[in-house]
Amino acid sequence: AVVSTQSTGAAKAAQLQAKIAEKKRIADEKEKQDAIMREKIRRKEGQSLAEMREKRDMEDAKKLAEERRRQKIEDQKARKAVLDKIKQDRLSKEKEKESNKRVGPPEAVPQTSTPQPPKQYDECRLQIRLPTGKFNTFLCRFGNLDNNYKT
Repeated sequence: AVVSTQSTGAAKAAQLQAKIAEKKRIADEKEKQDAIMREKIRRKEGQSLAEMREKRDMEDAKKLAEERRRQKIEDQKARKAVLDKIKQDRLSKEKEKESNKRVGPPEAVPQTSTPQPPKQYDECRLQIRLPTGKFNTFLCRFGNLDNNYKT
């Protein structure tokens, strides 16, 4: 009877070990499937994160391109405004010159004062430079010249 107890105990121990091994195998298989699922989820999240990042980068690039386009348009408008202002200034200067030409320089107003009698020149001054560098000045006075010359 002791032998049968030992053999039954051994059989029970073998059954328990088989049950433990089966549970361990099932747990390992479940863990393996959970790891596969976690990896799939991680990959999916990584892909969606990469897609979101790519989408954000594309939106940023579009915004940057739009800002550059707007800035270019503003620069063109500003340049056109400056060129128009220069053209307008040039035209106004030309108009001013034209109006000044039409008006012309102020004409000399004829003097209506009484005519002065012709001047009588009755003296002459002669200045001669000598080879030494000095000047000799002579003053000649004339009387009535009409009587001096006979025709």
